[in-house]
Amino acid sequence: DKLGEEKGLPRIADGMLFKGPQAYRRLLGAGVDAVVLTSPPYFHPEHFEAVVQAGKHCWLEKPVATDVHGTRRIEASGRKGAGKISMAVGFQSRYAEPYQEMVRRIHAGAIGNLVCGQTYYYTGVIKRKAKPGSPPLEARLRNWVFDRVLSGDILVEQNIHVLDIVNWVTQAHPVSALATGGKKARMDVDCWDHYSVTYTYPGGAHVAFTSTQFKNSYDARAQRFMGTKGFAEATFGKGGVRIVGEEPWDAGVEEGFGPAVPRKVTAFLQGILTGALQNEIAGGVESTLTAILGRTAAYEGKERTWEQVANSNARWKETIDLSRLVERRGA
Repeated sequence: DKLGEEKGLPRIADGMLFKGPQAYRRLLGAGVDAVVLTSPPYFHPEHFEAVVQAGKHCWLEKPVATDVHGTRRIEASGRKGAGKISMAVGFQSRYAEPYQEMVRRIHAGAIGNLVCGQTYYYTGVIKRKAKPGSPPLEARLRNWVFDRVLSGDILVEQNIHVLDIVNWVTQAHPVSALATGGKKARMDVDCWDHYSVTYTYPGGAHVAFTSTQFKNSYDARAQRFMGTKGFAEATFGKGGVRIVGEEPWDAGVEEGFGPAVPRKVTAFLQGILTGALQNEIAGGVESTLTAILGRTAAYEGKERTWEQVANSNARWKETIDLSRLVERRGA
């Protein structure tokens, strides 16, 4: 209610507020037209299946799942919903106009053949804490961004944004990944605090990816693509979007991301209202698997191919039983 008041939005009726593990089912039966899935990504496959079954339009936040098995469930649900409902995935960068123009020019040959690339996602600590005295399962759910099973680890949950841009630019997914990473600065949570991955894309182009998520870390997100005719550079924050080389171009903006989020929201709503239904599931699955490929290579400490990981149907050994939460909290 406080946030709604700050934004000038009407108060949500008490009858439209649902709690507990089955809340999503009660919501789907409450006469809504569209659903935004922002639950911990571990639950996305289960929740998305129910949304598609109910015939509701869906904005599915990234990542679409946290393991390979989950991506296959999402993929199957996406096939069932195709042509019937709008299905968006939360990759807002694709709706930033400077990025769109940069990618259009790259695809038109502005930098020539891609030789190599660089992308990184450096950020500080995410401030999220469970209430003191919360039961263990509730605390884990409230702290889901720090939990590898629930979030997919920082590479899959957060860093996926920049990897999605690489796939967009290359119009492909990587064929292999060689990676490392670990926990050296932030020891109080489950997730790793840094990654370093070399992705190999079709044609032999290597893209170096690095990320951090800990206190006092350097804060920056960017992509650079080096080709035979020049290079392209794009930043999430200050730094702009440009191409340097034989076909120079500059977006003329200080911040490349801009109003990408409202543009994506508008596109989602317009698609529903006009009947031009969106279907971003295939791209969402591909980018999620790209992140999982890098994570798997880092966890195992060896090079892994796309076929090995994408065809493995691997899933977390642990399952999270929310019925215990009901018993404890009476939700």
